[in-house]
Amino acid sequence: MNGKEMRELRISAGLKQIEVSPILGIKNTTLCRWENSGREIPKAYADVFCMLISNNQKIEEIKMLRSLRGGYKVRKRKLVRGAP
Repeated sequence: MNGKEMRELRISAGLKQIEVSPILGIKNTTLCRWENSGREIPKAYADVFCMLISNNQKIEEIKMLRSLRGGYKVRKRKLVRGAP
């Protein structure tokens, strides 16, 4: 899987980079760089991403948390839920 494919799948699932990057255990900037480069994603990360995308229940759970917490905001490189 390359970065452009990853971006297409993430967007079609309705997920944001800031929601996916902590699940993969990487920084948001790393995910952004992967998606923009079009290079091959390391297999271990691509596998975890594919498991996430194929799990509709987990996707809906992430979306529900986003709506309940009022969105996400990055503060000092950390994800903060419910930030204004």
